[in-house]
Amino acid sequence: MSAELCMLEMLKLGKTTFAETLLASRYGFDGIAAAVLQSGMRAALAKSIMDVSTYADR
Repeated sequence: MSAELCMLEMLKLGKTTFAETLLASRYGFDGIAAAVLQSGMRAALAKSIMDVSTYADR
């Protein structure tokens, strides 16, 4: 999973906390949240909310 690789790179650089915004459900929000818990990192994750469903629902 790409999120796990990104978190590994952040940990290698000494980062322990990150913020990720505009996550659409199609990107596997729950999987990213689970990867954060498994890694032991701290994160602020925010789902994307749109009033037009043309882009995020694809």
